[in-house]
Amino acid sequence: MGGVPSQKAREQALACEAEVLTANLGPSGLGRWHLSNVLVNFSGIQANCAEGAVSSRPSSSPRGSPKSSTKASEVPRAAPSSQHFRIHTLEVGPWTPSENPPTVVLLHGWGDGILLFVKLLPLLARFCRVLALDLPGMALSERPEFPADYVTAWRSSEAEDFFTTTLHAWALEMLPQDAGEGAAPRPFYLVGHSFGGYLSMVYAMRHPQDVLKLFLLSPMLGFRAEPAMFKPGGDYENVGRIIRSAVKRHITPTALVRRFPGMHAIAWSVVFSRLASRKTLTKREVKQITRYKISIASLGEKDSSEPLFYSCFGSMLRPRRPMELRWPRHGRCDCVFLYGQSDFMESESAREICKALAACSTAVASKRGRASHAEIISVPKASHYPHIDDPAMVADVILQQLSELSHLMSPESLDVVVEEALQQHEPSPRDSALAGAVAR
Repeated sequence: MGGVPSQKAREQALACEAEVLTANLGPSGLGRWHLSNVLVNFSGIQANCAEGAVSSRPSSSPRGSPKSSTKASEVPRAAPSSQHFRIHTLEVGPWTPSENPPTVVLLHGWGDGILLFVKLLPLLARFCRVLALDLPGMALSERPEFPADYVTAWRSSEAEDFFTTTLHAWALEMLPQDAGEGAAPRPFYLVGHSFGGYLSMVYAMRHPQDVLKLFLLSPMLGFRAEPAMFKPGGDYENVGRIIRSAVKRHITPTALVRRFPGMHAIAWSVVFSRLASRKTLTKREVKQITRYKISIASLGEKDSSEPLFYSCFGSMLRPRRPMELRWPRHGRCDCVFLYGQSDFMESESAREICKALAACSTAVASKRGRASHAEIISVPKASHYPHIDDPAMVADVILQQLSELSHLMSPESLDVVVEEALQQHEPSPRDSALAGAVAR
């Protein structure tokens, strides 16, 4: 198993998580939502480094079976010591009875957890089964131990493979479809924020049969040049100097928190106030989310998967494998990029992807049967957390593009439902009755 977390920090994070979720989703006893720790087997599925593959076979395929044209690698060279670990998972809804509701999976950003989706959850859960998980080795998921040199030993493809292989194993547990060789999870819609957006795109390239559509919230696709605010003379010149030094030594912010816990409280309060307007959060929620962030950063005696971020991005968030060179060739599903109007995250890579797909759409369509499509949507008055700054707009964009819901209502009536849901923090008697009718 992974490293032993700080019990006090874990209990505090769970308490904050439960309080904020209950305030927004109602008591868990109503059947609206529940938390679980899903055991996944990292070694049970063959790691697949090839992008644009049709499927991924279990590693236990019998000898003599037909070989796939997809090149597959073994588990990365510096694999974690444990091949079994638990993924902290939240399941919500649907609040409206449905025989076959669409499934939406949420992936958080680096250093975050499922709680940062709290304002988006009740809006999506009215019509969808929503699954949110803490990335393996982060937040409240179990933290496997890695060899001491894994940050320098792993290539970016291997770091990506750790996350996507584990996520695929999790999806097979949560969304089982067919048993037997070549089994795949039921297809789902994938929503990723920041680093979770980057991993969502990688996952969709590795397992295209799993993902129906991507919704990328301020995705971390990297910067082409060092951000001006971190350069000499910029507003955060000293911060840039610290980041460059930390990256060079592979020191993560979570490692600093464990050594100087008070520093994270100050830093998060300042950063969060700039990255999210917080107008949709109560003062109590801001306080609890801050405590939650400090607690999850303090878990464990040492880093787990957090430094793998450095395997994907170099100094000052420059991508080692630019997505604009990969997605147009290997992306199979449609994707929607949502950036805050005042987002610090650079959107140039997303714009290049949209241009490339538009330019080659005819040729790709003739080869694949259809061309993948990408579009960029700007969320007004939002920054790096559009799902916190304007959850109604983000939910509206997502729900209107789910094909399973197209027959239920018009976009205008959907706007009304989303707005009503936003104004409700406590469950209504009608919702309670509906929740009891939902098959769990």
